[in-house]
Amino acid sequence: MDRDASRPRGGEMTPGMKLAVPERRSTSRHLTVYRTARMRIGNVQRLILVKNLSAGGLKARVYEAVPVGSAICVELTGDNRIDGMVVWADPPHIGVRFDREIDVSEVLNPPFMASPAAERLRFPLLDIPTTGVLRCSQESASVAVHSVATTGARFVWPALRCEEDMFLEVSGLDNHRGHILWQGEGMAEIGFFRPIAFATLAQWAVARQPLDVPLTVANGEPPLQQYLTA
Repeated sequence: MDRDASRPRGGEMTPGMKLAVPERRSTSRHLTVYRTARMRIGNVQRLILVKNLSAGGLKARVYEAVPVGSAICVELTGDNRIDGMVVWADPPHIGVRFDREIDVSEVLNPPFMASPAAERLRFPLLDIPTTGVLRCSQESASVAVHSVATTGARFVWPALRCEEDMFLEVSGLDNHRGHILWQGEGMAEIGFFRPIAFATLAQWAVARQPLDVPLTVANGEPPLQQYLTA
């Protein structure tokens, strides 16, 4: 008799054998991501660095005190908003619990969509209106700046006749050299040759739109959230 005759062949089951069940990973598992994101607190916008992400929440590095109990909205991409609440704070970090669970893979890897010219600046952008000065070798003009990112800015085009590299000095930031990425409908975008440091832009947002919230309260009750835009 063949010694191997009693052994189950590939794919066959015999009495007493147990079917291997794939391990089910917990939805609470945290992923280390280090992703830049935009956070909204009412009408105020902030840049944050997301360090850990799970289906139910995240841990992020922030650049000012954010009170526990604050209702916030996090945007890891331009078209994906996640509402949540700050549940712990250990400066310079906060913990956020989402209002609903998310699909982490879907959030981190959204379907590719070709962006129009007006969306060429790398996310996250800060849509904080301010002023700036646009210069080239022969002309300069004051401009109304609509959005600022580490990689460039969007502003009202002043119809300069320069076709060379330009310099844009946004109020509160250093002068940055770049070239025009897009122009149309009275607007333009400049791409910086050297990006603004992420921490520098995050702190700029804090200075431009300060939060006006009580940081301490009596009896351990969550603070009343009243956010004012500067």
